[in-house]
Amino acid sequence: MNIARLLETHADRFPDRLALVERRGGTRHSISYAELHRLTATGAAFLRGRGLGIGDTVLFLHPVSNELYIAFLSVLRAGGTAVFVDPGQGRDSIESCLRNSPPDAVCGNGAIQFMRLLSPSLRSLTPRFYTPRSLLRAGSRKGKSHAKFSEDSAIPEDTPALVTFTSGGTGAPKAIVRSRRFFSAQHTALVGAIALEPGEIDLVTLPMFALAHLASGLTNVLANTNLAQPGAVNAAAVRHQLLDERIGRITASPAFFDSLLENAPGPFPNIAKIYTGGAPVSHALLEKMTRAFPNADVAAVYGCSEAEPIAVIHAHSISPEDSLGMRRGDGLLAGSPVPGIRVAVIEDRWGSPLGARSDAEFQSLLREPAQPGEIVVAGDHVLTGYRDGAGEAETRIQTPGATWLRTGDAGYFDSAGRLWLLGRCAAALPDHSGRRSYPFPIETPVNSMEGVRRSAALMHRGAPVLVVEPEHEAPPVGNLADSVLARVSDFPVSQVRLVDRIPVDKRHNAKIDYVALEALLD
Repeated sequence: MNIARLLETHADRFPDRLALVERRGGTRHSISYAELHRLTATGAAFLRGRGLGIGDTVLFLHPVSNELYIAFLSVLRAGGTAVFVDPGQGRDSIESCLRNSPPDAVCGNGAIQFMRLLSPSLRSLTPRFYTPRSLLRAGSRKGKSHAKFSEDSAIPEDTPALVTFTSGGTGAPKAIVRSRRFFSAQHTALVGAIALEPGEIDLVTLPMFALAHLASGLTNVLANTNLAQPGAVNAAAVRHQLLDERIGRITASPAFFDSLLENAPGPFPNIAKIYTGGAPVSHALLEKMTRAFPNADVAAVYGCSEAEPIAVIHAHSISPEDSLGMRRGDGLLAGSPVPGIRVAVIEDRWGSPLGARSDAEFQSLLREPAQPGEIVVAGDHVLTGYRDGAGEAETRIQTPGATWLRTGDAGYFDSAGRLWLLGRCAAALPDHSGRRSYPFPIETPVNSMEGVRRSAALMHRGAPVLVVEPEHEAPPVGNLADSVLARVSDFPVSQVRLVDRIPVDKRHNAKIDYVALEALLD
C-alpha cells in the first residue's frame, strides 16, 4: 500500500476533513487530512535524514493516540518497518519477541525508560530512540516543505511494513510480517467486507483497523477509553462521544460491545454500521446489539491475525431456522466467505504437519458440506508464513497453486455455501466412540440460557467438563448446574463446574484462556 500517495490524494480532495480525533486530558484534539499528510511527510524526511533506511525496524512503545498514528505513518512513509508488541501478553512473551526480533530503533514516550528497567532484552539493545513529539516538532518547523516526499518508486512492494506477534498461548510468539503488497490486498478485502466509505466517521477501538480507515478517507475518532481493556469500557465517556462526534459506525471486539451495552444499554439510533470480530461472536450478543442499535446494519466478521477478513454474517440475514440451529447446537454461523479468499474444510488432522500436497492429495482431504473438519484459507490477503519460518510446518499446506493457512478452527459448510464455526480444533472433546465433539455446539446453547454469562467446554484430567460463569447481576435460576447438564445431555459432558469468572485472553477480553482455566480448575 502506498500510504504517501493515498494521503496526498486525500489532502488534495478533502484537505479540511478530519482524519484523527482524540480526547486527551479533557481536551479534544483533531488533525485534518492536509495536516496528516504534511506531518507524516516531514516526519518521514526527519527519520530518513537521521539514518532510518528502507526495511529498518522501529519498535513502538506508546499508547494509542494521534501522536502514535503520526509516528507510525511517518515510519511507513520513510520505508521503515513498524513493530508492535502487545503489552498485555506479559513480560515473558515480550522478552521472547524482543530477543527474536531486535529493533533498529525505538519510538515511544517516557515509558520507554521504565520498560528498560523491566526488560533485559530492551536494556541490551543500542538502537536509535525517537519520540512522537520529535516528529511533530520536525513537522512544525518553518523551512523547506517535504509535502511531496513519497515512497512510490523507492520502496519495493514486498518490503515489510508491519510486524506483530501471535499471543504465544500455545508456544513461543511468532512474528507476523505484513508487507506493503499484503496491506493493499487486505485493504481491498476490507473495503468490501466492512463497507468502508469516504467521509464516514468511525469510532476506533481496534487500532490496526485505523490504517484501512485512513486509506479510505474516513474520520477516525479514538474511543475515549482504555483500548488495552476492551472488556472494561468507560461507557459514559464513549456514549458522549457517539453523540458529540456524530459517530456513524463502530468496529470493535465483542467484549467492547458486551461491556458498553451492559453499562450503557442504549438505544443508539444514529449508528448506521456495526462490525464486530476478533473473537467468537455469540448469537445472543448479536441479538442484543440489534436491539441497542436499531437503525444499524450489525455484522460479525470472522478472521484471524494471519487472514482478516475470512467471512462476514449480517444479523438481518440470520433466519429463524439459523437461530434455532445455533441454539440446538449446530455451531456459530460465520456467513459467506468474502471475495478474494479461498476457504476449504479438510479432514481434521490438527497437530500433525501436512506439508506439500499434490492437487489430488489435497482434494482427498476435503470434506463434504455438513461434514466437520479444519478450516483452511488461501488468497492475497492471507499471510503465507512467519518471520524466519517459525511454525510454518504446522500451519501451512503447500499445493501447486496455493499456500493454505490452517486456521486451527473447526467448522463446516452448509448447503448454501455458508461457513459454520465449531471452535478450536485443539479443544475438541472425544466421546465414548472416539469421535470428536467441538466446543461451540456445546457452549452456544448453554450461553443462551437464562442466568449464564459464558461457558467453556474442555478436557480436564481426562474428563470432558463444561465450565459455566453465571450472570452475577441476575437472580439465581434454580439449580443452574443441573439445568445446564440437562441441556447438554446429547454431548460428551460428564460434569458441570460453576466458577466466578472464566479467564479470557488479555488482547480481546473475549477468547477463552484455556491454560488459565485449567489452572483454575485444579
